[in-house]
Amino acid sequence: MADLYKKEPAQIFGRALIGIVFILFLGFDIIGRGNRDKEAFFHITSHITGIADSIVGEPGSYNRKLRYIRMQGYPKTFELFIGKDFSDFSPAFEQLDKLKAGDTITVYFDETKSSNPYLNRLVQFINKGQTPYFIKGSRDIYVGYSAIVVCAGLVAYLLLLRKKGKII
Repeated sequence: MADLYKKEPAQIFGRALIGIVFILFLGFDIIGRGNRDKEAFFHITSHITGIADSIVGEPGSYNRKLRYIRMQGYPKTFELFIGKDFSDFSPAFEQLDKLKAGDTITVYFDETKSSNPYLNRLVQFINKGQTPYFIKGSRDIYVGYSAIVVCAGLVAYLLLLRKKGKII
């Protein structure tokens, strides 16, 4: 009678391990992006055609922690996070409000296949001539290391469950 209520171990160990390895690779990729030199990124030098704290025609796009920059010759709008609150991952250096339409700047960025084909949120550096106006903070490095730590914890938990016979 007791055999009727015996629960078979779930067969998820292999699939869970594959997912964890994928997240682990993402973590290392994010750390790599956070540690790259400026010259390793794509870059464009052009005139600013628009700079604002919201996107015209997009209701709800105003955010005091964001800036949007449009540049001649680049089809996407750059979205930059400039949060200055205590809990924000602020940029290491930021002087974007000193820039204006018509200024020639160089933007160093990573290209991505985002869910929003009109925005690029991966700006790393902005220079006007040789003067820096934006240097991204260390958020990527923290996110990457956090992903690695979480993966290590999940692997330990999976191994514990497997040892106890809860999963196979």
